[in-house]
Parts: sequence; structure tokens; C-alpha cells
Amino acid sequence: MGQKKVEAYKASVLYGLYQKYAAKRVDPQEKNA
Repeated sequence: MGQKKVEAYKASVLYGLYQKYAAKRVDPQEKNA
């Protein structure tokens, strides 16, 4: 159970970083879509 929590935490952190990175690269039109 603890391992799954760690995996979920890692996934959410990576996803958050990816969203920030994508938001910087994507142009405003796609961001608003």
C-alpha cells in the first residue's frame, strides 16, 4: 500500500511538471482549448 502511494505521488509530481513544461511550449490558443 505504501508503495502505491509513493508511485501515485511520483506520477502526480511528474504530471504537474509536464503540465508546466507543456504550458510554456504550447501556444496560447491550444492552452485555452
